[in-house]
Amino acid sequence: ELQEYLDKPVENIKDPLKWWVANQHVYPSCIALLSFIHSQLHILSICAFLCLSSWDHDDLVFIEDILVAVISNLKRKRESFEVKVK
Repeated sequence: ELQEYLDKPVENIKDPLKWWVANQHVYPSCIALLSFIHSQLHILSICAFLCLSSWDHDDLVFIEDILVAVISNLKRKRESFEVKVK
């Protein structure tokens, strides 16, 4: 999808945001990428989120399982930090 967008000829557009809103159904992954870039996330985080989204779309992973793993990891880190602070 991204390559398809990049291969299109450049258009002279007065309002890029309006164009993206009108074309978001054509390039849904690109819209997601733009939102990640706008959030100023680290590039590795952006790649991870895009991969997870793709895997979720293809039913290779389930977001609920990932959330359980992330929450568990955060709890372990918090406990480890609390032990070090004491």
